[in-house]
Amino acid sequence: MHDIYLLAHQDDELFYLPSLVHNSNITNSLFYFLTDGSFYGANPIERDLETIRVLTSIGVPEKNVIFLHEELPILDTKLVHSLEIVFNYLSKSFKKLEVANLFTLDWEGGHPDHDACFLLGAALSKTFKKDNFFSIPLYNAFESRKPFFKVMRPIRKSNELLRIKIPFRVACKVLFLIKNYRSQWKSWLGLFPFVFIQILINRSIVLLRNQPGWVCERPHQSELYYEMRNWIQYDQFIDAAHPFLKKHNLVR
Repeated sequence: MHDIYLLAHQDDELFYLPSLVHNSNITNSLFYFLTDGSFYGANPIERDLETIRVLTSIGVPEKNVIFLHEELPILDTKLVHSLEIVFNYLSKSFKKLEVANLFTLDWEGGHPDHDACFLLGAALSKTFKKDNFFSIPLYNAFESRKPFFKVMRPIRKSNELLRIKIPFRVACKVLFLIKNYRSQWKSWLGLFPFVFIQILINRSIVLLRNQPGWVCERPHQSELYYEMRNWIQYDQFIDAAHPFLKKHNLVR
């Protein structure tokens, strides 16, 4: 049985690492990275190598790390425009695999590619009748004022929350692995204090178990983080996603 991880960018795996270190099913875990991670001029190949270095260091076979940009030219921040293409690609894999659990990034209005990953996870879990569909919060602007944001804090309180405790040695190992993301040092400079507090001080991460009947609604009524950053407006995101949402019954 396989665990499937749908991630937007090379380094998103870091947030799942506390649950992956010493995971008995690690060699049967597959990681799909859905965009090229090239925002701000980043080199996709360099980012691929960083992610491979991190995941193989905890026991993931290199062949289980799949970068879709090698076959599908999907740019960073543009995943919402290619939802059906990526869904069809992933569906071929799902048909060949026995999937135990599906993991992705939470629906929180943090980054448009993160939310697009969630939509793909919701559609795949519904199509292939997979009830074990989990997501992890990365960052969002819920109840925050510009330029502030929250990291690894869930906003959908009604969902079933799973809190995973992190042993001290695992927390130290995960934080040490951040040094591998050298191409993203500016991003991690901003994220690291929050990740440090959550992983080493609070020593836990939170996953959300998503219900099979999930339907798309605005993540929260505050200004979304990707709106703050002028990456895209929510209405534009929904307009791009609407054909996919309607086809896969993810709207009311």
